[in-house]
Amino acid sequence: MASSKQEAPPLRFNYSISLLLLLLIASSLHGAAAVPTGVLCNHKTYGDDDPFGASLVQLLQQLVLLTPYEGNLYASLPHTGALAYGHAACLPRVQLPDDCEKCLRSAIKQILDTCGYNRIGAKAMLADCLVHYEQYAFID
Repeated sequence: MASSKQEAPPLRFNYSISLLLLLLIASSLHGAAAVPTGVLCNHKTYGDDDPFGASLVQLLQQLVLLTPYEGNLYASLPHTGALAYGHAACLPRVQLPDDCEKCLRSAIKQILDTCGYNRIGAKAMLADCLVHYEQYAFID
């Protein structure tokens, strides 16, 4: 008897869901500076299967984790050939790393609330920090 073995369809990573999870993490913080002075959204978007989404999620995580100790950080992150470029900064008056991190998470939340989950670029400027990412290299 010949048995037919069916293969399971390949799992696809949904990058929009990843950004939603990042938003949930950001929104769970209390006391973050949530007053934006401006949010700008790139009008171009990327698809759910675009590897840029994975690069972006990793980039935003890196910016949130490292900027509080650097103060001003430019970074790029490749994921399967799709580069994401980012810049994050906290003003010098934000002296505690936890306060800087909360502000950056709030900036990301403002981006996602304003621009949605699939923009190839966005920038949020809050009173004490900023977060900017694009699919291309830039200097603020």
